[in-house]
Amino acid sequence: MARHKNTALLNLIFLGAMFFVCLAAPLSAGPEDSPFFRLRSDHPADGHRGRINALALAAAETDMTETAGTGAVTGADANASTAGGGAYLLSAGEDGFLVIWDRLTLRAVERYQLSSLPVTLMKAHPARPEIAFVESDGFTTNRLRVINYWTKGELFTRDYAEPVDCIEYSPAGNFLVAAVESGVIQVLDARLGAEVRPSIRETAAYIAVSPTERTAAVYSPSGRISYWNLETGVQTAALTTSAFLSEPVIFRNYNLLAGRSNGEFIVINAINGRTVIRGGAVPAGMLFPAANDGGIACAGEDGVRVYEIGEGGTLETAGTFLFPAGGTGGVKVTAAIADTAVSTEPAGFFLGFADGRILRL
Repeated sequence: MARHKNTALLNLIFLGAMFFVCLAAPLSAGPEDSPFFRLRSDHPADGHRGRINALALAAAETDMTETAGTGAVTGADANASTAGGGAYLLSAGEDGFLVIWDRLTLRAVERYQLSSLPVTLMKAHPARPEIAFVESDGFTTNRLRVINYWTKGELFTRDYAEPVDCIEYSPAGNFLVAAVESGVIQVLDARLGAEVRPSIRETAAYIAVSPTERTAAVYSPSGRISYWNLETGVQTAALTTSAFLSEPVIFRNYNLLAGRSNGEFIVINAINGRTVIRGGAVPAGMLFPAANDGGIACAGEDGVRVYEIGEGGTLETAGTFLFPAGGTGGVKVTAAIADTAVSTEPAGFFLGFADGRILRL
């Protein structure tokens, strides 16, 4: 997770570099040079047939190419970006397929079936060409798998008798954290899948692991923010705050928690549990951290808005990016946004929709 250093300067660079492209089917019929255009691909079947549940950006170190027909990894992609993620976007969803997109040329470079079941969660390893994902039938089959997405080789599989609520790689990629519905959080070896730290007893709606990989912050639907020593499994601090927040996001160097309480936007001090902001002109939509980790973004029906939390708990609009319609005005997207990914070089947002589209803003 990016650290918050000079918010104003980073936002100026970030916002100045923003531009918009669409990766999938058009919102409405229009000319080929419309901002919304069909995916240009050598394989017309590329893309998703149904809801996209997860997006992830590959890190620069994972941009690997394979020798044609051999499956052998040959080296780093010379066109890979070295800041803010690599050259590929990964998407998975209800159809059980993984699609690997070249985010610079806007083409799908690979598409294959991960599972006959829907893929409900997916995370990319921060430094290796690997993904962790959950396949589930919504009932008795709940499986966590980790694979190399270029060679398709499987590293490990773990089966669960209950739904997996969230998964998260630690910042250095040594651990994979998995939380199940009954309130158990496992800390797994990211390569082998074995439990390498004591389990944490907490129901998790959101987990953030520190850069040192020694501690984790957990938001529970019961309204608890708890801090844990991952080496011992011991809780080091806990506080009570708003319960049942939807779309919880921990940001600003783990100092702030944002979410929605009964539809109302709320920001909480994650250190003392006090409410910093309640309400404000934040429209309905999906909340996620802005690129510099200092702000919060909201992807709604007409575009993305970026907000900063100012001194004294003020909500400041840092940028508004509407979906263009033929270059004039904005249009509204009726399909629900299912997941987001943030790119920093070049700057931009990727939005995955319930109807199978992916938009780049």
